[in-house]
Amino acid sequence: MILNLTKKTILAEHAVTALSFSLRARGMIGRTFDAFDAMIFPRCQAVHTFFMSIPLDIIFLSEENRVLAVHHAVKPWKACLSCTGAFQTVELPAGTLERTGTEKEDILDLNGDLTSDEIKQIKELFHNIQHTGGQTAISAPMGEQES
Repeated sequence: MILNLTKKTILAEHAVTALSFSLRARGMIGRTFDAFDAMIFPRCQAVHTFFMSIPLDIIFLSEENRVLAVHHAVKPWKACLSCTGAFQTVELPAGTLERTGTEKEDILDLNGDLTSDEIKQIKELFHNIQHTGGQTAISAPMGEQES
């Protein structure tokens, strides 16, 4: 699971880490996000989208998992995206960055482990914030309100 610790949002519930040579070489070529919802590339500071059939959101991370750069909805056949100093790269379905508000300087947890109740609470909170236009209201319990 990939969590944005800064924004308290879930970017991916079922991430795949590209550790083998063949998985790294193929990446998202000829794939969609059906069986998983993110691909992590350790020791990676440049990617391309040649031969891909879907747009991707791309995040470059420091060794401490601080977001160094984000690229929204990168279309197939992009020659090269890179980020000097990046330690790893995460590819996600297009729209994930916008949906979660993930941006430069956020801190991610690539090995997040939440219970199903915690996941449900985060999703409900995010859903409620979206439907109030980002505005949140806190009210005092009855009997403690100012007059």
